[in-house]
Amino acid sequence: MSGIVAIVNLDGAPLDAALLGRLTDSLSFRGPDRRSVRVIGNAGLGHTLLRVDDESPLDDQPYTDDGRAWVIADARIDARSDLAAALRTRAPHGCADAAPDVELIARAYGEWGEDCAAHLVGDFAFVVWDAPRRRLFCARDHLGVKPLFYARIGDAVVVSNTLDCIRRHPAISGELYEPAIADFLLFGANRESGTTVFRDIRRVPAAHSIAWSADTTRTRRYWTLPVDAPIHFRRAADYSDRFTELLQCAVRDRVRTRRAAVFMSGGIDSTTLAATARDVLCERRGDFFLQAMTCVYDWLIPDAERRCASLVAAHLRMPIRYDVRDNEMSIATWDRVAVRTPEPVENPAAYAAAVAFARRVAPESRLLLYGE
Repeated sequence: MSGIVAIVNLDGAPLDAALLGRLTDSLSFRGPDRRSVRVIGNAGLGHTLLRVDDESPLDDQPYTDDGRAWVIADARIDARSDLAAALRTRAPHGCADAAPDVELIARAYGEWGEDCAAHLVGDFAFVVWDAPRRRLFCARDHLGVKPLFYARIGDAVVVSNTLDCIRRHPAISGELYEPAIADFLLFGANRESGTTVFRDIRRVPAAHSIAWSADTTRTRRYWTLPVDAPIHFRRAADYSDRFTELLQCAVRDRVRTRRAAVFMSGGIDSTTLAATARDVLCERRGDFFLQAMTCVYDWLIPDAERRCASLVAAHLRMPIRYDVRDNEMSIATWDRVAVRTPEPVENPAAYAAAVAFARRVAPESRLLLYGE
């Protein structure tokens, strides 16, 4: 996940470049590979890059293709050839299938404006500063996989995919939003999709976009889950064939690198994902690295994951790495958890253990496939 932040003074006041730089610096943990900032009059955009796939060196942000609209994004755009073809239909010199994700977003915004998110498929959070229209626009993916937050402070708007980044703005209050705290205590999660635990900071809901200008703010839902008619095939085998086709397409969209890892239990979902990822990588020429990772308990509770996952890994000829959780912290030791989150989580000890494990495997692969 790369880091993004935008600050815009809607009244046209000059931007505080030093403040933008400090907020961008706070995102270095999200993107250690490159840091970029750009000030365009009363607007500023910051980006920190995490290289995940083979195209990342081309991912130069903030991005513009016309000097008018500037884009920052944390995104993986899927069905890229379909999108590129649609763009070429509208503009013959549109863009190539292999264009970086941020370029596809910029081209989509150039063609469809505020309707662009409805034409995108994938996991994304992005911000566009449309200088001629003096409009700040942002959108979040259909299911809300990528986070996106914002705050309005007088005539200024701050947008980022990192809540703690926005909290560093000196005008943002640390006052809590009590209904969100109550929801967490009662239900384990905030039930208001557009709020956070902080009064001044809001969350862009999944499948929503927001546009700000000097006089107006427009929030709209660009997608709802369709309820299509049932699909009927003539042969029973056609159902599994179609499922396999869709799964392979989804994995190809996600695996754009030769180094990947899979969270793999002994169950059917993650093992199917691992087998498909191996097949996709085998389609390409050259060597690749694909590793399974499994959380196990050896003595604390009855657990067959080690045995089942090891059988699958051996069949797929994949190396496997085990995260042994027997000594995981209990509720009584939650106050000693070293990992801090900007909003509360249900099980801090388990969250901290997962973060520690991810840090250990990150040097081997930055792409982690998850079956849920």
